[in-house]
Amino acid sequence: MLPKEYKDFVDEIRLYLSADNIYTDELRRFAWGTDASFYRMVPKVVVRTKGVEDTSKVIAACCHYNLPYTFRAAGTSLSGQSLSNSVLIVAGKGWKKYDLNSDASVISMQPGIIGAEVNNILKPYNRIFGPDPASVGSAMVGGIIANNASGMNCGVHANSDRLLISAEMILADGTILDTGSKNSRMAFEATHSDFLKKIENLRNQKFGYIFQNYYLLQDYTVAYNIKLALNVFDLTEEEKEERVDYVLDAMNMARYKKKLVSQLSGG
Repeated sequence: MLPKEYKDFVDEIRLYLSADNIYTDELRRFAWGTDASFYRMVPKVVVRTKGVEDTSKVIAACCHYNLPYTFRAAGTSLSGQSLSNSVLIVAGKGWKKYDLNSDASVISMQPGIIGAEVNNILKPYNRIFGPDPASVGSAMVGGIIANNASGMNCGVHANSDRLLISAEMILADGTILDTGSKNSRMAFEATHSDFLKKIENLRNQKFGYIFQNYYLLQDYTVAYNIKLALNVFDLTEEEKEERVDYVLDAMNMARYKKKLVSQLSGG
């Protein structure tokens, strides 16, 4: 029998989720209590959400009842981080939508797409998904990004954090933030100004900067590297090109615009 707080949680999320997407029976909870690791933690509730809005409500409900929760995609990691003895939120098979920009240089994906499937999507455009973990044939994008996966074949230049342009995320209070949308960022700043101020104060008081690397993509042009950083803004391709030209002119580097970063001197 579920503890009262979990029962109240289940009663609430059943208002907007189908009973088929909520597992509280012993057998299915036991089945979801393991992953590719050698650990076992049996969740009290397993929730299979179908979209961002549903997931936002589930997270808010977990916070309301003070219930720990864990996300899971494919569960292929060997470290056990997709296990929970509380609420397990599964974002897998129902999360497979994607969108490509005009030249297939940017792909937006939901977390339930398998890494190898991404490569199949990009193959006609002669492109590949940067991260290449050993489990790419079964690991899903959500876990690949969350673990900052790389792989023996891709090198550190293709680590997940190097290639991620923006993300749509759900905060602990259920707020949805799309870092690639100017309107979403402005709305978040308006509703979470105190939260942002605390982060700014923490950063200013507790953190410094340690230079480690330029983090440039060696196999791409100088212009492409600059333009990549502009993708988080709502700019047209023409506006991006103008900014690239402005920056390169200001640094007296216009002649290097079409050169690969790997062709530049490190001096």
